[in-house]
Amino acid sequence: GCCPGGGGVWCRLGWASLLEGAAAALTATWQLAQREASSMRPSRRSAVAPRSTSSGGTGGGRSAGRGGDEGEDDKDKAAPGSPGCGWSGGGGLSGNVPPRLLSRGLCCAGLLILLQNLLLLRWGSLALQGCTLVSEVAPFAELPPPSGQGAFLRGVVADTVKSPSAAASTSSLVVGGALHARGASSPVSAAKASAAAAPRKPGARRSKKGHGHNGPPAKKRTSAPATTRKATLAPTPAPERRPSRDLAPAGSAAATGPMTPLSSLNDIPREKLRIFGSEVPSTVKYSIGFGSVKRKKDYILETVGTMLGLSGDMSKSILTAQEREMVVLVAHLSDFDMDWVRSVSNKLRTDYADLVSSGRFHVVHAPQEMYPLLEVCPPLCTYKDEPLRVKWRSKQNLDYAFLMHYSAPLAPYYLQIEDDLGFANNWVTKMDNYVKSHYPPTWRSTDNVPWRLIDFSQLGFIGKMFQADELSRMAQYLVLFYDQMPCDLLLSDWMQSMNQRKRIDYWRKQPSLFQHVGIFRTLGGFQPLQERKFGKLLFDNPQGQVGGNMTIVPTYEGKFAYFPGGEPQRRNDVCDFTKSPAHHKQKTHRCWFWGKEVHAGDHFQLTFAAPTGIPLKGVFLEQGHPKHEKDLFVKAEVQVAGPGCKNFFHLAPIEGSETMIYWEEGVSNPPKLPVPKVKCLRIIALVDQEDWVAIQQVQVRTS
Repeated sequence: GCCPGGGGVWCRLGWASLLEGAAAALTATWQLAQREASSMRPSRRSAVAPRSTSSGGTGGGRSAGRGGDEGEDDKDKAAPGSPGCGWSGGGGLSGNVPPRLLSRGLCCAGLLILLQNLLLLRWGSLALQGCTLVSEVAPFAELPPPSGQGAFLRGVVADTVKSPSAAASTSSLVVGGALHARGASSPVSAAKASAAAAPRKPGARRSKKGHGHNGPPAKKRTSAPATTRKATLAPTPAPERRPSRDLAPAGSAAATGPMTPLSSLNDIPREKLRIFGSEVPSTVKYSIGFGSVKRKKDYILETVGTMLGLSGDMSKSILTAQEREMVVLVAHLSDFDMDWVRSVSNKLRTDYADLVSSGRFHVVHAPQEMYPLLEVCPPLCTYKDEPLRVKWRSKQNLDYAFLMHYSAPLAPYYLQIEDDLGFANNWVTKMDNYVKSHYPPTWRSTDNVPWRLIDFSQLGFIGKMFQADELSRMAQYLVLFYDQMPCDLLLSDWMQSMNQRKRIDYWRKQPSLFQHVGIFRTLGGFQPLQERKFGKLLFDNPQGQVGGNMTIVPTYEGKFAYFPGGEPQRRNDVCDFTKSPAHHKQKTHRCWFWGKEVHAGDHFQLTFAAPTGIPLKGVFLEQGHPKHEKDLFVKAEVQVAGPGCKNFFHLAPIEGSETMIYWEEGVSNPPKLPVPKVKCLRIIALVDQEDWVAIQQVQVRTS
């Protein structure tokens, strides 16, 4: 009766134990009272003992007539040496224990049993609540809107389920107050009662079978509408906004701004990225995507015209009008300098208005607020890269991801290039013929897998072709691992995960379609990276002689620094390997020009074979060596002279710890050559110095 609604086994056991403890305590108290009364009788018996003894047998009759008391006295007397403290009444105990101590011990034991069972009742209630919260939380979503104390109880349980750390305090609250409320012994029973009173759906049945050996019967649950669930569960405060590095549900990027590695690009409207661009014509087969950022030279302004055959000396042979109808260009201006973005986009829109109006040129920009945390190093400095490089490559991955996301629906195929390239003649036709003849849409590998990637260049992320229906996967892959690896390594891993085990390299058997012409790096400095399979090298190194007046380390001559016609692809030089630790345990060797005892006026000189000189467009110099870091010019300069090589003019300074020096016409200072054509080029020391000088390479370009 103390467990409303029949209760549970824990409730019944708790109340039964409580009654047992109370009975034991009352029994001990009664025994103590009886013993206190009997402990006073031996003094009265000692006063009448002689009369009892003289009367002989009448004493036994008198004892029998007085109930059990005199029988106890006789037993006390019959025990030789007994001090009169023995007790044999009802309990069956006998001995020499003082009655007061024994009785009080029994009373304390009863109280301990009472305390124990009070705790058992509390623990039973907690166990009942903990075992049923998980199984009962689903019906809570189907309950009608709560009211009164039932609402309070259901809110407590809902909060407990959502926050396990609050379970202890919630259990105390329920046991301390709500458990003994009229009509509800626990939140779960209150919820059951409300659920039973709520109208059922047609056809719903309740199983009355108990849990047998095979476990509880299967329950078919239906999820409640979102509005009901929100009305039933107690509201929780909105979570605190965490840094953008934390994971967020997919689709939050469009609503809240920054993306995360688990954000979905599909939730970003393409219109939000577009600066300009219109509907793509049906003749388009290839979308050509590239990114561009602000640097010392904006290559994009001339690359667009070059790749489409609209500008340049060889424009007509690079691309025809029919080939232009097959492509759409997508440029991602991914710099965060909005003044630069507006300036470049306006110029592109003006210079290529026909392409824009025909839908063959789109320009996009992903706002800075869309990007997740880029400063991940430290602590995440993978590949031993410096923090600036980790930030740069992480952003580059995301730049490509936004670009691919936008370009995916524009054409059946997508080609990834860069904004600083040269192009082979009729490169679109060559690319199209290769795809149609070798890898049509129906092509499958021996593993019955379509091709995922065709590589038209051996350099980095240049000339990589995808099928557009798989492009979104690649874009999402870049987002997922944007801060872990550079894009070219992610590309290889993605290809393997898409079951293309073997690379398809167009450039292995045929000349590459693209040449890298950008020397100015986005991180600063220079990168004279050349595509050797393109045909003509960017740095063509005209024929000439190497000379000068510097004292050299024996066998480390100028021929190792300048190679007419371009540096060989494979080198295995021969010099005195004992002079430098750089040759220790090396299978192939690269020697360099090495000067010692350097004084002001000492120089390294190139004299070109052309009688009237060469049309110099750029010159690149790399000095020093990883094993000889101090072997640099302290103060020097690059000079040029016309025919006769008598009057030399300043072209570029060499100061401090610079290891790479580059001059390019129209970009560097001075922007123009001080002479019409260059016959001689020299690198001259302006001061005396103690350290030697190492020159690894001198590269010259004439176009």
